Amino acid sequence: MPKKKSFFDSANAYEPLYSKTPPDIIEKSATIKSKSKFDKTLDLEEIPTIVAVEELEKTKISLSNSDTAQEKVSDDIEEGYQIVLDGFEDSTEEISKIDEELAEKQLQERRKDKVNKFRLFSPDDIDASSKDTVIKDEYHNEDKKGNFISRLEGARKSEKTVIIITAVLTVLLGLLTIFKDSSYLPSVLLDSVPYMVTVLAVYFAVILFNCRTFVHGLKFKGGINSDFPIIVSATVVFIHTVLLLADGDLMIDDGTPYPFAIAFAFLISGVGKYTMLTRIITNFNFLVNRKEMYSVETIINQVDAAIISRGLLTGETNLKTSIKTDEPTKFLDIAGSSDPADFIAKTIGSVMLVMSLALFGIFTFVHKSWHIGLNIAVCAMCISVPCIAGYNVNSVLLGLSKQLSRSGAMINGFEGASIVDDTNAIVIEAQDLFGPRSCEIHGIKTFNGAKADDVILKTAAVIINTKSPLASVFDDVIIGKQTILPEVDGIVYEDKMGTSAWIYRKKILVGTREMLIRHGVKVPREEYEQRYTRKGRKILYLAVTGKLMAMFVVSYNADPQLKKSLKRLEKSGMTILVKSADPFINDESIAELFSLPEGYVRVMNSSNGRAFEKYSDMHVEKSPAYVVHNGSALGFVSAMSAAENLQETRKILSVLISFGCAIGFGVVALLGAVGGYAQLSAVSVVAFQAVWCIFVEIVSKIKRLGI
Repeated sequence: MPKKKSFFDSANAYEPLYSKTPPDIIEKSATIKSKSKFDKTLDLEEIPTIVAVEELEKTKISLSNSDTAQEKVSDDIEEGYQIVLDGFEDSTEEISKIDEELAEKQLQERRKDKVNKFRLFSPDDIDASSKDTVIKDEYHNEDKKGNFISRLEGARKSEKTVIIITAVLTVLLGLLTIFKDSSYLPSVLLDSVPYMVTVLAVYFAVILFNCRTFVHGLKFKGGINSDFPIIVSATVVFIHTVLLLADGDLMIDDGTPYPFAIAFAFLISGVGKYTMLTRIITNFNFLVNRKEMYSVETIINQVDAAIISRGLLTGETNLKTSIKTDEPTKFLDIAGSSDPADFIAKTIGSVMLVMSLALFGIFTFVHKSWHIGLNIAVCAMCISVPCIAGYNVNSVLLGLSKQLSRSGAMINGFEGASIVDDTNAIVIEAQDLFGPRSCEIHGIKTFNGAKADDVILKTAAVIINTKSPLASVFDDVIIGKQTILPEVDGIVYEDKMGTSAWIYRKKILVGTREMLIRHGVKVPREEYEQRYTRKGRKILYLAVTGKLMAMFVVSYNADPQLKKSLKRLEKSGMTILVKSADPFINDESIAELFSLPEGYVRVMNSSNGRAFEKYSDMHVEKSPAYVVHNGSALGFVSAMSAAENLQETRKILSVLISFGCAIGFGVVALLGAVGGYAQLSAVSVVAFQAVWCIFVEIVSKIKRLGI
């Protein structure tokens, strides 16, 4: 397969640059079918819709059983003002009929198979920390997709059952704690021994139904996890409750049972696990329901990164771009990695356990009574256990997943968000910044006897080949049938002016008046242009063999949602590098259209863009599922903005939850020192944990809504 010729070249290139023999003429037929939807401006012609003659032939065949129907088709063609162009004549020779769409599909499949086997770098190079993880092909085929979803749904259903049972038992322990020694309880429970036996029995049921939390908390393969402080506290409270039953003096020395506090810890931890499973299912459904997926990867080739950012960024570069992929990998491994709840348990949770033990020694020594020391230490341990971390962390992630899915993007947990670390720029195509509704052709004016459909097809061929933001508009004009376009070769982009190319042995220029003047083509006076350039509209010229053939009045508009996403991303300090072959897309125009500060978006020159081409068209079979989107600029930008925000939210969560643990511990220590420890009960501990959980949830939600 011949090497693809880059359409980027030096701005100083001159026409003789194209020295190879121009391509042979390929004859194709087209006809004007209907008027365009675009508004007419002054004396401009409206843009027609052009349909391949072969499409009309299909209509003829479908109506061949009726002579009247055949006559009707002929009349329709005449009413459609059929025009035969130079190079598009109908051939009089009989040729064999082939299904072009089927042949093209087969060719694309063969090419795709070759492309998927080639990759410039390994997905494992993206994050060295993932080398020890096991790659799971959770969605390699439809059967595995269904099985994986079934397992996740089964786990969530099981967790929901545990939550419901734990909630009932927690409420029961709460009632026993609140109405202790009151007439609201059965008379048999007014006695200390039956009461403590009942509390102990209900608490044991809580532990039994949450045995998986104990199993998980004792797994130290990945270090201390979020369940470890909970199971340590649960064990200590169980022992303390048994001692309260066995030793009456412990109750006399301000002893109080704390099973209600630990039951609440199990409950909120279970809700956190349920939220995590819901988040994973939501993200997985996003992946499997997408026909096209793009993953965010780092341009790790430092030579390419340096060339792409040369003159646009300073210092060491860390560039991110979108890569089309067939199968995002390591989904489950990434989803469960870098959990802040585990980090909090490993740090502040472990510290609080040690400090509670120290508190036991201090107050035992001060009061000369291990009873008082144990009661204070158990209370401090219960109030400072970071049981809310799992829920608060996964609540943020779930809310973010639902929010991003509306923009066509997904961040796979905090590990997925870590991809933005040290990123100073993202690289994107200008075509992606302007969707189908962001550009418009307001009309066309022909010169030197040019035919409307002739100039439209030539211009469309160049525009679509160069990935201009106007490509989607011209594609609409030909109803997406790009096979009717003439072959284009020798494409050369001249910075901020336009594109030159060869079509049917003729030199084509598509660009600004400055470009045509540079090539010696006469253009209308600027005063003449001003009649059509109101409201920010631009004039795009077409010249053929040194003669002006047409001018198109075009305009560019910013998508409101993308505009908001870009403004949010701008706060992160990341720069956007744009590859553009459109003369009207530059730093100033993008900044103005999207209301962004100058310097935030930088448009590449020819050499920058040439280095980025291989990444722009890259299609790989597998790519790590850190950040995945639907290929749109909105999805890409929203994901990067959200990932940056999520990294900041992670720090806030860690600080707030740790601060809450420290406050609770400090209050217990202070009351123990002044002799007011008796004011604290299990109800006070639960109230503090619940209020602090709500506070952290509100703060994190406010931060997330800033995305």
